[in-house]
Amino acid sequence: MKKSFINHLSPFWNHEKAIPTFMLALACFYWLSKCGSSLSLDETITYWVVQGGFKNAIYRAVNYQGSGPIHYLIVWLFVQIGGNSEIVLRLPSIFACILLCIVLYRFSCKIFDKESAFLGIIVLLCLDGIFVFAVVARSYALALLLSVGSTYALYRWTESNERRYKFLYILLSTLTVYTHCIFAGILLVHFVYLYCHRCWGKTDSKSWAYEVIKIYLYIAVLVSPEAYQVVLLSTKKNIYSFAPVPTIVDLIQSWVKPYLILSFMSAALGTWIVTKNINIKRFTIRLELLVLLLSWYLLPSFLVFLYSSVSGASIFAGGYYSWGLPALSLLLGKGLSLIKPARSKRILLKIFVGLMLIYGGIQSPLKENWSSAIAYTQTRINGSNIPVVAYTGLSESRDTSWVIHPERRKYLLSPFAVYHLDNEPFLLPAIFDQSGAVEYLEKAVFPELRKVNQFYLILRMTYIVVNKSAVTSDDYLVKQMELLGFHTRRVESFGHVKVIFFEKI
Repeated sequence: MKKSFINHLSPFWNHEKAIPTFMLALACFYWLSKCGSSLSLDETITYWVVQGGFKNAIYRAVNYQGSGPIHYLIVWLFVQIGGNSEIVLRLPSIFACILLCIVLYRFSCKIFDKESAFLGIIVLLCLDGIFVFAVVARSYALALLLSVGSTYALYRWTESNERRYKFLYILLSTLTVYTHCIFAGILLVHFVYLYCHRCWGKTDSKSWAYEVIKIYLYIAVLVSPEAYQVVLLSTKKNIYSFAPVPTIVDLIQSWVKPYLILSFMSAALGTWIVTKNINIKRFTIRLELLVLLLSWYLLPSFLVFLYSSVSGASIFAGGYYSWGLPALSLLLGKGLSLIKPARSKRILLKIFVGLMLIYGGIQSPLKENWSSAIAYTQTRINGSNIPVVAYTGLSESRDTSWVIHPERRKYLLSPFAVYHLDNEPFLLPAIFDQSGAVEYLEKAVFPELRKVNQFYLILRMTYIVVNKSAVTSDDYLVKQMELLGFHTRRVESFGHVKVIFFEKI
């Protein structure tokens, strides 16, 4: 019986896959070991959104976040069951990433083969950002899962025309939009594929067009409430502009990915040095599937680039065009499967995976140790009346009305909703000379600081644009406090979070 079980597994598993699988297992263990560490700023926002109950979670998700309410409702449910520890908050993303790998594997098996599917999952997990999405309490992993699921359902529907896949496509597409509105761009990819399928496939044009229109009308009706959040986001686009305006070079780099090219070239060179023999078999794929994968990979970066260039609000950051990464992993998985001979493929894969995992490992997002910074400050204060001032660096703090507003300031102080001080800290605006900031500081912050001889400042390390020049937040704030007569006495670093102790000169 044992032998038959092994024989049954043999088509899916062999010794050639053992080493890359072991390397991935170590990488997974490395990243999962970080799940109990301090939440980053964005993750503390997730906790702030879900801390007030079911209805409040929906309200805060819609009014304070760019992503939709689905992820936050799932996190809220996990918190009700398991508490609000860092691990519990991150569990939905971990489970979503596991399911993502399963769905993408099945998808690749359908359009390619099992070896390509296995290699594609390896590539996916090695790509910069995927492990990050898996271990942070944000909506990216779930949005990736749903967008891949909807694309897989679309493929199965176009191949079989079965009603269950139509229903599944409508459901998953709708949930994708409600998880993160920017991932709704996957529907444009689907339009391209459907058009190509109609042109090159054997379908009745009239009945096919009627069916497609009907399905997208269903989706449009189901996602129409999300338009309210999109309108809200459009009214606040200026404060949500957090990235430099991208150039054509930035767009090309988002497609080419220098770290990926260098890793592959190094692996290919190392393989050739060892074996002196490396070749690639002919790549074959149906034309409409090639268009699907290429548009799936290229469109996300282009759409975010276009929006960032013409809207006046730049959001050109990896997370916002990450929904193209599954397509890249499918293509690269198939490409790796074509390498021959088998020995060369094994060597190249080991070097390539190793280099990619090393690069990904140094891109850890978990570098903001708010937990230790706030605990350190609390210990130093120890019940005294020494005030604490906070700068979290959220883009909304550039609007002083957010700093003043009773609820919005709570959002800006989200790290202190998770990790508590005895008293709420005084919140600082992004820069002191922005509109309304001087009046706020003179009424609410500076009078309290003038009463004491010392205070603590907790800040997140970021860049602040002052007179069109970028300076670090700590340099800027130290200079501002010196103007008030305070001098830096002690600085403690907790990753990208600093605690600075000031005394009067």
